[in-house]
Amino acid sequence: MLLAAPGTPQRLDRFLASAVEGLSRARAQALIAEGRVRVNGRRGAKGSVVGPADQVEVEGEVAPPDWTPRPDPDVAVRVALEDDDVLVLDKPSGVPTHPLRPEEMGTVANWLAAHRPQTTGVGYGPREPGIVHRLDVGTSGLLLVAKNAAAFERLQADLRAGKIEKEYLAIVEGPAPQADVIGFAIDDEKSGKVVAWTDELPKPGRRARPAETVVDVVRRLGPRALVRASVAKAARHQVRVHLAAIGCPLLGDALYGGPEVPGLSRHALHAAGIRFAHPKDGHTVRVTSPLPPELQAIVDAGAPQP
Repeated sequence: MLLAAPGTPQRLDRFLASAVEGLSRARAQALIAEGRVRVNGRRGAKGSVVGPADQVEVEGEVAPPDWTPRPDPDVAVRVALEDDDVLVLDKPSGVPTHPLRPEEMGTVANWLAAHRPQTTGVGYGPREPGIVHRLDVGTSGLLLVAKNAAAFERLQADLRAGKIEKEYLAIVEGPAPQADVIGFAIDDEKSGKVVAWTDELPKPGRRARPAETVVDVVRRLGPRALVRASVAKAARHQVRVHLAAIGCPLLGDALYGGPEVPGLSRHALHAAGIRFAHPKDGHTVRVTSPLPPELQAIVDAGAPQP
């Protein structure tokens, strides 16, 4: 597919998303990562800028925007809470929230297609049936899902308003403060993966936005600490970025300077709690999830001996 050149210079992924009907920016980034986008005959880089003199071509067919995930009943997620309107799932690290390609399996959305087909058509788009918020692939823990359109609309409105409280447990390297509010703005314009922080408010035209993470130490583990991080409105990678910004990166989080730990193949972040108003009658619902064994083992090994 040969695309008309952009009238003004812009990032390649943004240009693709605007030039191809129904193509999301996330899908545009995936096409670039797959090597299917050529700029002037050469493989495009996701951070590159294209302009009026450039020729942009996408190899092969672009998946239609309305595809739904294929059912996959074997995805390892646990039902933490469920009723007629809401579902809270507990996902392990390594399981994506939704697929990036029609043939992809092994995601939470594939599990929903197999076990809760009534969520199809509910939510932000077909690829995310009923899913109210996302978790990084490497982050384990709780995900909130709406089982019908009315519940989704109510929960989405509460999420936007900062009324859904999410609590994370993280194991960090460094002298974490006993209690702190981290308020650096989040700027995800740096690249497709790395998110930056700034102590200044976002400049006009940038996607950076104010963000706040409340942090307190649950237990000190020698040179490390088990930290509780609470957020209401969360930007992409917010907890990871904010902790790195104060000199306390997550164990295993190489993207933001976290140290490698033998035997740990993930970053040490777990979505341990969520509190929300039930979409039907407004009563408060709180769900918790314990640290997974691989993270609990680090806490146990580093805890002071009695």
